[in-house]
Amino acid sequence: NEPFKYEVTGNSYQLGEPKEPRDGKSKGKGKDKKGKNIEADKQEMLIASLDEQQEQYIYDPAGKRDPFRPFDLTPPQGDNDDRTELETYDLGQLKLTAVLEGFGDPVATVENSVGRGFTVRKGTKIGLNSGEVIDIRPDKLIILEKSVDFTGTEHQHTVEMKLRVKGATRTNR
Repeated sequence: NEPFKYEVTGNSYQLGEPKEPRDGKSKGKGKDKKGKNIEADKQEMLIASLDEQQEQYIYDPAGKRDPFRPFDLTPPQGDNDDRTELETYDLGQLKLTAVLEGFGDPVATVENSVGRGFTVRKGTKIGLNSGEVIDIRPDKLIILEKSVDFTGTEHQHTVEMKLRVKGATRTNR
């Protein structure tokens, strides 16, 4: 709660005045050959060393996602002209109706909700999530689906489409 003195000289500054003891004698605060206070020299050296230690950081946004843009949660839009009719159905809209074996590679038939059948083999594209038939077994199809989450990470998971037989009961195992 007392007034103070603030002085700027060049690249340095001094806040307040060096306090002199009441008896007028200086306690270890002398003057150098140029007449400057030793404390002022220490302040200048400290400020000069701080200026030397500062490093300039330059942000390089190359290859980084803009943190201020919202996530794009829409599915990637590819060339829809290349999609087969099977790729326009969700896997839940299709059911496995038959599996044919014994004639080389196994073949399966899936139907949509109105009863239209489609023949599938290993490698057939199926479903909305870029699914592909990877295996045909006597009682099921195994489909590998790929999906991309909101961070852009691609995930793969398998979906089994089981053959339902009339009269068969479900068992919990």
